[in-house]
Amino acid sequence: MNFRNVGKLGLTTNTAQLSTSSESGHQAASAFASAGWRTAFVLLAGAALLAAGCTQEQSPQGAVTPGEVQQEAAEATDAAARLAQQEKNEFLRAAEQEMSRLKSDLEVLKQQAQAARGKTRVTLDAQIALLEEKWNAAQAKVEALRAQSAEAWQDMKQEVVAALTDLRESYQEVRRSLSQG
Repeated sequence: MNFRNVGKLGLTTNTAQLSTSSESGHQAASAFASAGWRTAFVLLAGAALLAAGCTQEQSPQGAVTPGEVQQEAAEATDAAARLAQQEKNEFLRAAEQEMSRLKSDLEVLKQQAQAARGKTRVTLDAQIALLEEKWNAAQAKVEALRAQSAEAWQDMKQEVVAALTDLRESYQEVRRSLSQG
């Protein structure tokens, strides 16, 4: 998946909220998608370098000992894990809100389709059935992401964003056809 699809969803780096606006575009989506793993990588890499560089006790006053380095490395690793979990939780919360909005929109669309007659009704019913399938697929991806560890969720995040983007765009197409018919 490329980041153009992610950008259409309007992810922002400071709120981790999913929205239907495209104001944030490609740059914000790229920054949000890579911010979490970069932070964790920098913290872990720094801790590893500190640990690797301090294998012997240093005797000068104010020197760092291997034990201190190991403790600081453990603290950095713990902080990175907490950050990853926090980012995952924020993304899941935003995805669940978007799923809820789309479910409500789908219910409204079903009610409006009931007023249609003839060929229009048959077409709308088929489109709504497809939307329901896409909603179920997106919900399954959100649930699968929830089961991922805080470290591994980033890989699956793009699949959730793509499913939500596809669902939102499909919904908007059906709304347009309903308003024209």
